[in-house]
Amino acid sequence: MTTPEDGSGRIPMTLINEMKTAEFVSRFSSLCGCGWLAHRLAAQRPLGSLRAMLSAMTTSLHNAPEEDQMALLNSFPEHGDQPEGDELDRQRADYKRRFGYPFIIAVKGRCEKSSVEAALAHRLQSFQTTERETALGEVVKLVARRLAPVMGDGPGGAHAE
Repeated sequence: MTTPEDGSGRIPMTLINEMKTAEFVSRFSSLCGCGWLAHRLAAQRPLGSLRAMLSAMTTSLHNAPEEDQMALLNSFPEHGDQPEGDELDRQRADYKRRFGYPFIIAVKGRCEKSSVEAALAHRLQSFQTTERETALGEVVKLVARRLAPVMGDGPGGAHAE
């Protein structure tokens, strides 16, 4: 597999679109969180950019059966990059009991513990369907961060920062 001439190591969209389905699924399943999502994205190619891929992913997530959504949500780690602490651990356990999957929030860089606590407390009050939509939105943000260093954001691989 070649990389863009800019030396970034990112895979150009033209090459992503030309990949055989098995290669696409193999390369993107772990980045997407699960294989079913990568299969659905492969079927929606050609995609013109990272943004188009994320849009297709969002649509696929929202149109997926509940059991597929739950499998994806449960594939994300309990804490990820989130701060830790006894109260947060208790709230996360409450959240998992209530919703059936771990609390997922896309924190960027160093996040204040109080911000995560506030988001978790707020989201614990959500309705099931509303919270699942919120969690799926957080998954898209996390996947976007995983994909950005891997794929070029245009047909030739140039990446818009």
